Amino acid sequence: MVALITGQITQVSPRVKRLLAPNPGPFTGPGTNTYIVGKSELVLIDPGPEIVSHIDTLVDELAGNIRWILVTHTHRDHSPAAALLKKRLGSSVEVLGMLSAHDGPSFDQDFISDRPFGHGDSIKTEEFTLTAIHTPGHASNHLCYFLEEEALLFSGDHLMDGSTVVIAPPDGHIASYIDSLSLLFDYPIDVIAPAHGGLISRAHEEIEKTIRHRLKREENVRAALLLDSSRSISDLTPFVYDDVPVFMHLIAQQSLLAHLIKLEEDGEASEQQGQWTLLK
Repeated sequence: MVALITGQITQVSPRVKRLLAPNPGPFTGPGTNTYIVGKSELVLIDPGPEIVSHIDTLVDELAGNIRWILVTHTHRDHSPAAALLKKRLGSSVEVLGMLSAHDGPSFDQDFISDRPFGHGDSIKTEEFTLTAIHTPGHASNHLCYFLEEEALLFSGDHLMDGSTVVIAPPDGHIASYIDSLSLLFDYPIDVIAPAHGGLISRAHEEIEKTIRHRLKREENVRAALLLDSSRSISDLTPFVYDDVPVFMHLIAQQSLLAHLIKLEEDGEASEQQGQWTLLK
């Protein structure tokens, strides 16, 4: 396994290099992984945040060979560097991704895709084929990218190494997330290259584990609601996330709300004035 080293471009597979951005944190883990695919015609996946040192390293590596910049989604740790890289590398570089239907501080509102790009669209060169897979859940405009020649999935924030993905409504949606995970079984994926953390082997096992984890969390929500006729999110959190450190509970409450909304959509729960009740 190739070590994660901030600011250093490393070869992680025959066709793929990785650069770890210097933006570690509770949502980003060790930082955002930016991937470079190819040798003569290059694709950059998830250019990352607007950090000068990160952008300078990419410009030095990509100049003259970069053709495309792809984003998995437009959260601010993934896409803002795209515009600056295009400006420095030349207008012929094509920036591609899906636009977000939501705003807010976590979204890059300045992102522009040079043309519509979504599920099933591909980039093909003599070296490789990259195919976009629409995987809403963490973000409604989330795309994974499948590198056919290496059976490798660039998963963005759909799957992470060492942690679960935050699903934050209104853009985050648990039912869509589980459906999008199941969709990945249609692809012969061997390895997952996440935006945060190291490469993940035995890809389908990881996908199955993630689905089981989300369904078990939903069962925990039901069980917590059964303990009392009416509970707020803050009341539910210690019961549903008893395996998560207390300092992470405010973050966990975003995903908890997404689980409650799913139960409401399924007709199993209802909410009045911030109090949630189990109906079945």
